[in-house]
Amino acid sequence: MTAYSALQYNNPHNKGNAITQAIAALGDQVKKMTKQLKLGRYFQAGSEKKKLIVSTNWLPSFGFEPGVRVVEEVRAGQLVIRLATATDEDTKLVYQRKYNNRKTNAEEAQLDIRSQRRLQEAFGDADEVHLTFTPGKITARPVGDFAQQATALGALIEFPQGEGMYAALAQAVSIIRERKFSKVEFASGGGFDSTREYTFFCMHLRRLGYEIHNSGTHTLASIPNVPCADTEWVDLRSGRCEIEDFKEQALSKFNFQTPLESAGMMTSGVDLTSAAQEGFVPTSVLEYRPLEERDEDKEIAFETTTEGAQYTPVSFKFVKKTQKHKVQPEMVKTGALNRDFRELGATTAALSIPSIQAIFNEDVYRFDPRTANAEFQRANVVMGGLQCDDFSSLKSKSEREKSIENLGSTADMLFPALYAIETAMFPVVTFENVAPFEKSEEFKVFTGRLKQLGYSVHSAIMRGEQNDSYTMRPRNFIVATLLGSDFSFPEAIEHQVHWWDDIVLANPELMRSLPRTQQSIQSALEENRMNLMVEGSKICRTLVKSDAKYVKDSVSVQLDGHYYFLPAEIMAKTMSIPETYRYDLMPTEFQRELIGQSVCCKMHSRLMAQVREHIMNWVHGVKTQVSQVADAMTRPIHTQMATASQLSLW
Repeated sequence: MTAYSALQYNNPHNKGNAITQAIAALGDQVKKMTKQLKLGRYFQAGSEKKKLIVSTNWLPSFGFEPGVRVVEEVRAGQLVIRLATATDEDTKLVYQRKYNNRKTNAEEAQLDIRSQRRLQEAFGDADEVHLTFTPGKITARPVGDFAQQATALGALIEFPQGEGMYAALAQAVSIIRERKFSKVEFASGGGFDSTREYTFFCMHLRRLGYEIHNSGTHTLASIPNVPCADTEWVDLRSGRCEIEDFKEQALSKFNFQTPLESAGMMTSGVDLTSAAQEGFVPTSVLEYRPLEERDEDKEIAFETTTEGAQYTPVSFKFVKKTQKHKVQPEMVKTGALNRDFRELGATTAALSIPSIQAIFNEDVYRFDPRTANAEFQRANVVMGGLQCDDFSSLKSKSEREKSIENLGSTADMLFPALYAIETAMFPVVTFENVAPFEKSEEFKVFTGRLKQLGYSVHSAIMRGEQNDSYTMRPRNFIVATLLGSDFSFPEAIEHQVHWWDDIVLANPELMRSLPRTQQSIQSALEENRMNLMVEGSKICRTLVKSDAKYVKDSVSVQLDGHYYFLPAEIMAKTMSIPETYRYDLMPTEFQRELIGQSVCCKMHSRLMAQVREHIMNWVHGVKTQVSQVADAMTRPIHTQMATASQLSLW
C-alpha cells in the first residue's frame, strides 16, 4: 500500500485500450517486469541529445497511469522513476502516446525522460538500459553489450574429438560468457570448420561481438580494439562439468513447499496454460517477440534536417488540454512501426495464467538470468522451446544460409537458453520443438550439455494421432531431470476425436468467416501448394506460424464448394487450447501467429501429467527417507549410523 499512496494525490482517470484494461483487471498479480531499451537520440538547438522513452501497456498496472505525476531521481548510478506525492515539487506527467502510423496497439502510456544531467549521471556513455518495474517504482540501470565488458584476457580452447565435442561447445560458450575473453582461439582443421556445429558456434561468437578469422587449421575470434595481455589455456577434453556439484546445488534448493512451481522461457504461455491444468504453478515467464522487417512502416513520410539524418515530428495525445508538454519542439528519428508485438506474448501469458507474478520481457540473447534469480530459484520446472524456423522444412536452404550470415538465424538460441538453465539450476527441464530438431546437431549440443550438467535426458517424437488430438502436429519433446525417480513418455492411445465433425461442422459461421479468393486458390493449385482439408477429415494437418500470413500453403478447408482459411478461433480449437487462454485480446495476425507455433494442448497435457507424476514420486520418496532418518535418530547410535549409510536423499 505504501508504494501506491501517491495515487490518491495523482487521481488517474484514463482507461486506456482493451489490453491495458485487461492488464489493469489483474490487480496486483504481476509484481515485477523487466525490459531492455535503447536510449533515443534527437537534435535540439543544433546538438544531439539523449532521451529515454518508456512506452508500454504495463505502465498503468504498476501505478503509472496517464495523467499521474512522477519524480525522476538518480540513486547510486541508477535512474529511479517513482510516483509523486503531494510534497514533491519537481514532478512530471505520465503521457498517453498515440501512434498514428500503427495498425495495432496504437495507444500506450508513456514516460518521456530528457533531463541530460540525470541521464548522464545515471547512464554515462551507455546506449542501453535495463528497466525493472515494481509497484510505484521503475529502476533503470545502464547495460553494456558483451564486447564492452571484454577483459584483456584471451583463451586457447582445447576441444575433445567425437561426440564429446557437442557438450564442449556449449560449455565453451558458458565459460566465455563468464570470463569475457577478448580473444578466443581453437583448432578448426580436419573438416571441423565445415560442420554445422562449427557454423552456429561461430555465429554465436559473432553475435557476442567477436570477429572470426579462420586460417584453415585454427580459428581466432577477437573483440575489435580490445588488447589481449595474457592467454589462458582452457582444456575441455576431459568432458567434466566446470560447475562444481551442479546436481547437488540444484537439488538443495528444491522447492518442497510448492513442488510444481514452474517458469516459462521463450513461450507465450500456451504450454504454461496446459501445464497449469495439470496442477503446475507457473510464476514467471521470459518472453520477447523480436521486431521483424514487416513490422516497419514502409509508407511514412520523412523529413531531412541539415545534419542529413531522417526525422519526423513526435506526436502526443495529451490527457488534459491545459497540460503542456515541457519539451521544446524538435525532430525525432522515426524508427516508425506499423505494429509492435514485442510484449504481446508475455502479456498473453500473464493474462491467461493467474499465478504468474514476474515477466521478463527481454530478448533471450540479451537476457542476464542472474537478474531473475529471486524468481527462477523458486521454480522446480522450466518449460519452453527454441525457435523452430531453422529446423522446419518450410525454410529453404538459401534462406537459412542468408539468415546465418546476417545473424537472423536462431540456430544458436540453444546457447543462451542453456546458460539460463544452468544459472537457475532448474531440477527439471521440458523443451519442445519440431520433429526434425531431434536429428540436428543443435539437438546434440543441447542435450549433450544437459547430460554433462548431470541431467538424465529423455527425448521422443509425440504425434497427435497417438494422443487423441485434433491435429497431427509431430513434435520433439525433451524432458531432462535431476530427480532420481522414473520417467516415461505417455503411451499411445486410440484416436477417437473427429476434427471435421467436432470442430468444422460444429462451427459453420466461424468456418465461413475467412474465404479464399479464386486467384489465391488457383495460384496454390498450380504450384501444388494447396494444403487442403476436405469433408470428413478426421484429423487436421499441422498448423504453422506462417498460416497467420494467409500464404498459399496455409491450411484451408473446402466447405460446400468454397474454400476458407482457418480463423484463429478454429485454430485454437484444433490445438485444444483452453478457453482461459486470452489470445482473443491480441491483434488478429498475432493470434494466428501465436497459435500456429504453440503446442497441441491435448498432447502436452498428457506429457505434463507424466512429468507431474515423476516429480511427486521423487518428493514422496525424499519425504519418506527424511521420515526414516528422523525416526532412526531416536534409536541407539549404532542403529542411526546403519540407517544413514543405507539412505541417499538424491
